Amino acid sequence: MSDPSINQNQEEEISLKDIFLIIKEYFLAVIKHWKLSVFFVLPIVLYLGYQAAMVPITYPGKLTFMMESDDGGGGGVKGLLGSLVGGKSKSGLKKVLVLFHSQKIVYDTFFEKDTIDGKFDFLANHMIDAYSFDDLVNEYYSLGSPKEGWLKQIVDLENFSFSHENIDRFTNEERLVLKVIYNKVVGNGEVGIDPTLSSALDEESGIMTISFTSVSESFTISFLKIIYSNLSKFYIDKTVEKQLKTFNIMQYKNDSIKTELLNAEYSLADFNDRNHNMVTIKGSLRKDALQRKVGLLSTLYAVSVRNLEDTDFALRNRIPIVQVIDLPRAPIYRQKASIALALIKGSLIGFAL
Repeated sequence: MSDPSINQNQEEEISLKDIFLIIKEYFLAVIKHWKLSVFFVLPIVLYLGYQAAMVPITYPGKLTFMMESDDGGGGGVKGLLGSLVGGKSKSGLKKVLVLFHSQKIVYDTFFEKDTIDGKFDFLANHMIDAYSFDDLVNEYYSLGSPKEGWLKQIVDLENFSFSHENIDRFTNEERLVLKVIYNKVVGNGEVGIDPTLSSALDEESGIMTISFTSVSESFTISFLKIIYSNLSKFYIDKTVEKQLKTFNIMQYKNDSIKTELLNAEYSLADFNDRNHNMVTIKGSLRKDALQRKVGLLSTLYAVSVRNLEDTDFALRNRIPIVQVIDLPRAPIYRQKASIALALIKGSLIGFAL
């Protein structure tokens, strides 16, 4: 009776032997037909090497931050304000990250001005300068033909730059160029353009990270700082929008009561000055009416002031706290496609063929 373990070892030895024999035969075949091998290997090596050499140097930057908001409730006016604002939640933080890719935030960022390489201009123009308009447009071409028909309307533009920030007044060409640079930032899977802007959330700590990559170190840093500033302002404004309206209404009512109180006090003082304590029965009724009005308005004004102070405190307490943890700073570690790795990859593919 044979031992199964011995048979298994023999099969493994035979398998390893066969593998080494195949490798040896393959190696000898490559040596024998070296011209054919070069015919397959060289074009692939040159093509992948050229691709790697043409990939521009990029500068990836990151900005991390966190947001906190008060979840506390309360009665009266505080309770009203508390019902208008939701506290920090994972879904809420994810919504914040989605906003980074929205046209509202990205467009606002494009048309903020900053100084890059000594030039004070819109970030949209800085981006066109960094990449060159031709390179941005060439990403929409495949085998010499455009992937989008509308591209023909702007492909021949030269020295293009945005002169104003009112998107509603943009010409058709300006709108198409804006679409090109917007897709460069957020990506467009339909035409094979990868996004250069991304965001992530650490659900345990609530720390959010936005990442952006461009061919210019200065542009990467400026874009991250400005898009973060725009989003945090937009988020805070929208978070307290309803509470702010409530505060403004109460402020208006408080001012109205104060005005009425001042007018009533002035009327009472004027009545006393004109009558010099010599008051008729009808005058006494008038004086009593003015005193009641002043007393009533004084009470209403005191209550209004207290409610307004409570509303103001609750409103300030509800404003989210947005804290930057790490800002992108120069120098940024640059990324470059490895030509050596591309040559090795090309060689392996060529020899396999």
